Amino acid sequence: MKFVIVFLHLLDGNVAQATFSATYPLWNMPTCSQMLEKVTYFEENPKYKSGNGETWIHRKYKDKIVGLSYCKTDKSEWYNWPPGMEDAYIKGLRNNIE
Repeated sequence: MKFVIVFLHLLDGNVAQATFSATYPLWNMPTCSQMLEKVTYFEENPKYKSGNGETWIHRKYKDKIVGLSYCKTDKSEWYNWPPGMEDAYIKGLRNNIE
């Protein structure tokens, strides 16, 4: 894996992409959520009022509302965690539970 792409489906119908290098050690690679946090921001919805059906806050990318996001590698594989880290995290949780 050489890079990870964050795909951002915007409410205006466009799809934006942000590319992150995967050249650092695996234990330092960010998760998909962490990459998303680096390229987007939250903004309060000025149309929101309690009970009006509007969301209180929007995730935005370059002033456009993000409706959906996901990450894929340069090989078109789904990406959420660095390789091997998800298993290590789950094993760690199991060890804390048992």
